Amino acid sequence: MYVHFTSDIWSSTGGGHSYLSLTAHLWEMEGCLDSGHRWALLSLELIGTDHGANNISEYLRDMMRDWMRHTHSGANSGFMVTDAGRNMIRVVESAGFTNVACMVHLLHNCVKDGFKGPDENSSTAVTQLIDHCRRIAGFFHRSTKSAKLLHDRQTLECLPQHRLLQDVSTRWNSTYMMLERIVEPQRAVHAVSLSVAAPINKLVPNNQEWMTITQLVEILEPFKIATDKLSGQKALLSQVLPVILRLKRHLETLGGHSSLHSMAGPLTPQAQEVVRKLYIALRKHLLPLMESKTHVLAALCDPCIKDTMCPKDLLRWKEELVSLMRGEYSRRVGQQSEQIVDAITPQNPSGSASTVTNSPTLPPTRNDSRAVRQKRRCEENFIQDSIAFLSEEGTSLSAQAAKIDLAEYSVNRYLEEPQGSFSTDQLTYWSSRSKAWPDFSTVARKFLSCPPTSVQSERVFSLAGDVVTLQRNALDPLAVEKLVFLKANLPILGYPEIDFESTIP
Repeated sequence: MYVHFTSDIWSSTGGGHSYLSLTAHLWEMEGCLDSGHRWALLSLELIGTDHGANNISEYLRDMMRDWMRHTHSGANSGFMVTDAGRNMIRVVESAGFTNVACMVHLLHNCVKDGFKGPDENSSTAVTQLIDHCRRIAGFFHRSTKSAKLLHDRQTLECLPQHRLLQDVSTRWNSTYMMLERIVEPQRAVHAVSLSVAAPINKLVPNNQEWMTITQLVEILEPFKIATDKLSGQKALLSQVLPVILRLKRHLETLGGHSSLHSMAGPLTPQAQEVVRKLYIALRKHLLPLMESKTHVLAALCDPCIKDTMCPKDLLRWKEELVSLMRGEYSRRVGQQSEQIVDAITPQNPSGSASTVTNSPTLPPTRNDSRAVRQKRRCEENFIQDSIAFLSEEGTSLSAQAAKIDLAEYSVNRYLEEPQGSFSTDQLTYWSSRSKAWPDFSTVARKFLSCPPTSVQSERVFSLAGDVVTLQRNALDPLAVEKLVFLKANLPILGYPEIDFESTIP
């Protein structure tokens, strides 16, 4: 069983402290008490003001050391998923892990680049338009009278009674949701905004700008869906590459100044510029993952995908997969050999291995007769048992060759099988093949059980934000660590969630 990890850093605005999180993710095999996708918060630890790679990696190693001390021997460390920042990548690599970049963070960087101007501080027509929408949404949130007028107008025009949303600058998907919500009742927003005696009426978009906003929502919709799907608890690392290719095709369709079927007309110049920048950003942030060993092998091990992601380089990736299977076989055989040696080594009453002496053998008594018969049988079958042991464990040359052939054979058989339907459950699939292909099944579960994002660590910090508020900003950091640990893990164990509003004064 492989256990994967996510980690992130959060700075509390209320308490003025920084915390490092570590979450674990794994697949439980069928037949366990609670099979399926599992996760848990392993640690939330206060860190100092030095967020350098060396300092953070030392914290991470200490957290991992504490966890490994209390885990059972069957758990193996897998990958570490973090954001794509250079500092976190250095942290993970210095801690001895294989880093997997958070796909949601990469999507965020991609969309942010699509809105950027020529430099960091410059704005574009699209960013100015988004800012106008942000200010309009804020106005209706602040003005009760205007919000009532908008509600009445929505009722009059038989529009959904949805409030306008405000975005968070650090989360692009909240900007998408703000644009989506303002486009829905655009006629009502337009009419009410022009009717109020406030500076806001100067920010109301014209018809061309409303068209651009509508098209931005259509352009960004696949990115929003990808973010939501890959953020799910049951999302798989193997799903990353198909999503990237889907987004690439989406932008290529729009790149020739064409429009989607849902759009009323061709793209506006502003929307065309966003598409161009998004495509450049996709090539920069996402397409390199098409050559990532971790992502390609995860897709190859997914029975719903198989070799569709690497038809040209299939031989190369098959060799990588077979090599991993051989390594897993050697590790498994080594463990079994140690167990067998321990089992057949005779022990003296003190628990240590018996030593060979030249003292004469005493004649057996009646009580010794059974032991003598067993010893004689062992001596008679010594050669046969030795040959059988070599055959079973593959330590003879012929057995090793057979095992190597079996690794290649099982991969070929797997690829020859029909591609699974989208309803195929990957955990069930590989659990059912764990007897026939034990090493292949182990390797496949290693890659497929890794989450594609570090969203779970960010959700832990959302829980931390419920604990450390402006009203409770004097909480001791050690108390914060314990409270967040309980709040995150107790529901996993079947306990009710903690309501801090009623339990903490």
